Amino acid sequence: MKKWAVLLIFAVVAGCAINLHPTIDDWFTLHYFIMQDFEKTLYKDLAVEDRAKFQTMFWEARTSKARQEFKNRLDYVNKFHKNENSTQPWNSDRSRIFLLHGLPAQITETKGFDNNDYRGGAIGGGGAASGFATVDRSGEDITSMTAIIWQYQYKEQAIRYTFQHSTPREFKMLNIGQFEKEYEQFSKDTQYQIVDKEKYTLGLKSLKKLI
Repeated sequence: MKKWAVLLIFAVVAGCAINLHPTIDDWFTLHYFIMQDFEKTLYKDLAVEDRAKFQTMFWEARTSKARQEFKNRLDYVNKFHKNENSTQPWNSDRSRIFLLHGLPAQITETKGFDNNDYRGGAIGGGGAASGFATVDRSGEDITSMTAIIWQYQYKEQAIRYTFQHSTPREFKMLNIGQFEKEYEQFSKDTQYQIVDKEKYTLGLKSLKKLI
């Protein structure tokens, strides 16, 4: 084998070694949107055997109420957003926003289904489980829609997320502004608040990082 070919193979292998983090990690993908930035950075650098420890510590650092709310929201998107991603219903733009913020205060669309179907009860606290819709949306004609706008209230500001229909069965979120980014951080800090950050970060230091 020629020397340049050997060097090429070595470079490829070395490149793979540098990027040891799996490209698909179900837990990380599922929780990514509710994680604090320092948690994302740490998790990506952890040895594989210590990621399971991190996952346990992640929820131990938060209240049982927060974990139950996340489960309720996950159950919702698994049932009602499955048309957009049949294998991972929670892995879509709309689902990620729902997991973070809960039920929108208002939903509008250019055409298609009746948005009142989403309003199964009073909306409060960023989307309490009691306000989730019970209408099965799995048979909705997603191809007939062009765009959906989800609106939340943050302080005095109306936060709007626009999801543009993308064939065959997806809604892609358009670019968001500064207020939306602030609201997302607010939801992380309130909906999924770390109870004792000092104790939590101290425990995280015991986890092993990739060498």
